[in-house]
Amino acid sequence: MRMVTKEEKGKKIKLDGTEVKVKTPPPRKVRPTYYCQTCDRSFPSQLDLEAHMKIDHGKKMEASA
Repeated sequence: MRMVTKEEKGKKIKLDGTEVKVKTPPPRKVRPTYYCQTCDRSFPSQLDLEAHMKIDHGKKMEASA
């Protein structure tokens, strides 16, 4: 089995005399990251950040309007 180069991804190539299409993986989804302004830790969701603030810093998040 041979390696596929970047230039070959998404194109048709000949492999052992048979034409095959090289599949490319789907693009990765970028999730927003929420940061604690007190200790610079990051969290995948706002709920995780709010729980961190309540537990580690004893603060409630201000409601944003």
